[in-house]
Amino acid sequence: MLSDGTVKIFPRLNTIINIDDQIIVIAEDDGKIILSSDYLLRINNEHSGLVLSSLINHNTILLSNSMTRGTTKRVERNLVLGWNNKAPLIAKELDSYVARGSELHVLTNSDRITQFINEQLVNELTEQKIFVYSGSLTNRFDLEKLNLFSYDYVILLANEESEQQNLIEEADAECLICLLHL
Repeated sequence: MLSDGTVKIFPRLNTIINIDDQIIVIAEDDGKIILSSDYLLRINNEHSGLVLSSLINHNTILLSNSMTRGTTKRVERNLVLGWNNKAPLIAKELDSYVARGSELHVLTNSDRITQFINEQLVNELTEQKIFVYSGSLTNRFDLEKLNLFSYDYVILLANEESEQQNLIEEADAECLICLLHL
């Protein structure tokens, strides 16, 4: 969204991004999001009194190691919306990157998954406390109860369980509805 309130979907490649503009980037992986070094230099030159990190929300865009200072772990609050067979691996991988005292919150509508998290996964995480909430990622009320703005990162996963045996189209539709609510 531009600072004047105009919303642009798929802006042209030569679109100038100004200091008060906001960007939502959806990418397969955060490593695929690359900020132009020319753009970063232009921001630095135009706003020399400001620290670059105050202009770019590091909770939203991860900059390459050459552009960030230090790699110290920090306490994080992360949210997983949905669940599938990759979720335990993601939770364990996060555990190696976050500082002790971090929190991982999960929204799922499956009693089986809730039981797995509470009985098994909770014992496999050393740095994070895990919290499970019952609800649907397509229900706006369930999402709003979570106070989404209080999280550092939100991870959206396609549910492996659905009423129609995890049809790909249904899982995609659920994810898109969730994104619309977010």
